[in-house]
Amino acid sequence: MLLVEAGWEVNGAVEQVFKGGGLFYALWQNVAYFSTLLLRSHPRTRRIVLSVGGTIGDLDYRIPWGDASFNVAILVRRG
Repeated sequence: MLLVEAGWEVNGAVEQVFKGGGLFYALWQNVAYFSTLLLRSHPRTRRIVLSVGGTIGDLDYRIPWGDASFNVAILVRRG
């Protein structure tokens, strides 16, 4: 199990593993950061860029990309 291999002690049952956030999600984090720097003097344009990109990034994060995912969420219930 991934958690045990990483050195975690699991005292319960792993109920769910979700791997989400593909390449677009990872790239979008960089775009969002640099847009806040580059578009400081254009707040309206910056808000539009962040809103549209954030929506697409959120959708990308919800797609279960499997091993190609950028993030992993694990739900463990105590035994």
